[in-house]
Amino acid sequence: MINKTQNILTNFVKLKKQLKPFYFFIIVPFILGALFFTYISIPKFFDYETKDKIIIKFLNERYNFKISDIDKVTYNIFPRPHLNLSNSKFIFLEDENENTVENLILILGIKSLLNYDNFSLNKIILDKSFIKIDVDYFKKFLIYFKEFDRKILFKNSSISFYKKNKNIISFSNLKLSNQKKNQINFEGLLFEKYFKVNFKLKEKNNNVLFFVFPDIGTNLKIIFEKGSNIDFAKGYAETKILKNKFNFNFVKSQDLKLFNSFFRNQILESSFDSTITFDPNFYFNTSLKIKNFNYKKFNNFIEKNYLNDKKLVKLNKKLNGKISLLFQEKKNSIKNLKVNLLFKNGDIHIKNINLKHSDVSLLFNGLISNNEGYPKLNYELKIIVYDKKNFLNKIGVKNSLPDETLNIFSTGSINLRLSKIRFDDLILDNNKLNNEEIKIYKENFEQYIIGESIFGLFDLGNIKQFTKSIN
Repeated sequence: MINKTQNILTNFVKLKKQLKPFYFFIIVPFILGALFFTYISIPKFFDYETKDKIIIKFLNERYNFKISDIDKVTYNIFPRPHLNLSNSKFIFLEDENENTVENLILILGIKSLLNYDNFSLNKIILDKSFIKIDVDYFKKFLIYFKEFDRKILFKNSSISFYKKNKNIISFSNLKLSNQKKNQINFEGLLFEKYFKVNFKLKEKNNNVLFFVFPDIGTNLKIIFEKGSNIDFAKGYAETKILKNKFNFNFVKSQDLKLFNSFFRNQILESSFDSTITFDPNFYFNTSLKIKNFNYKKFNNFIEKNYLNDKKLVKLNKKLNGKISLLFQEKKNSIKNLKVNLLFKNGDIHIKNINLKHSDVSLLFNGLISNNEGYPKLNYELKIIVYDKKNFLNKIGVKNSLPDETLNIFSTGSINLRLSKIRFDDLILDNNKLNNEEIKIYKENFEQYIIGESIFGLFDLGNIKQFTKSIN
């Protein structure tokens, strides 16, 4: 072997001496290139119908890809020598869902081009694949993807996550890559909107995840503390959704807990604590403390987005949980406001809204449901106006009434789609109004308060017009 090597080197030196340097550096690379091209072209003549079992066995044992059907196997030289398995069906991660891929591209190792007994791959590309994954296998999916570092690439693909045969979330036009060391990148469409994610995995420092959702003005940064993993994670997150800013710490084990939080937009500033449960069902328990509230900007927001429009917020029946809100602001005449909302199977239970103002005290209970085929609010309302004359003057309704207290009690319902109200009871200072009197209140309430939208309840101008109409 040593003698052969010496002979090759000797002949190589003789050839270099016989040829001019210019021709030597042209001919030798040409010969080597021709030999290499011939080498990578030989597999073009292979009969892959006799080798598909080797390929299937290798993918199953090495990558846990259980191929059940291959339409055609072709070998291509460019851009890199690879096999293309057309219209394949496969199962992986021991999930029973059968997946399809139009082009399963296997980038071959140079040594295995001619020797399939020593079969090896540099990369697998799933082009135009359609994959279904049970959420119980999500952890395995992440581990699987990280295990084959810089080996697997999804592109032009769709991935759907299911729970008990029900679709939870789907990604389309997806490109999922771990080609960069210690990074996972994926981008695509979620709810038909473009998104992009970059996950940096650092061995010594904290892992960092960046999420960008430009179509809805959303970006998210999560810093995971060292030691975090799929089963248990803790860290810090900051996000911006349109003009809303969130910062919070979190701990994720079986439940997700958010704390040390801060929320701010043009309307309010708040802190919040929340516990979110995912299994066996999605459920949240959130408490908010309002620090600052700009009623004028809130009113402008309602007027711009909801008044003169019949659109309502539609609730998903899977959205279950509760929100407790507490508002205390020294600069505002509102002394205290408590709100408790319970979301249950598409209904909203409004429990004990308790407002204490320098001039007014209010207690409200209600239920928003769609049981009758349209959104409906059933309510019970108690109001105490401590000084009727002073209160009306403050909202711009001039009057010559005596300084006295006003007590109001009412029960009824509001058709949220048609903006119609029904008073079952309307009692003013212990005097129950008759049908004719109730009719007047009903007509004026629908005209000035909810004629355009239920959100007219938050418009001070509407309330002023209604008050004038009944005085």
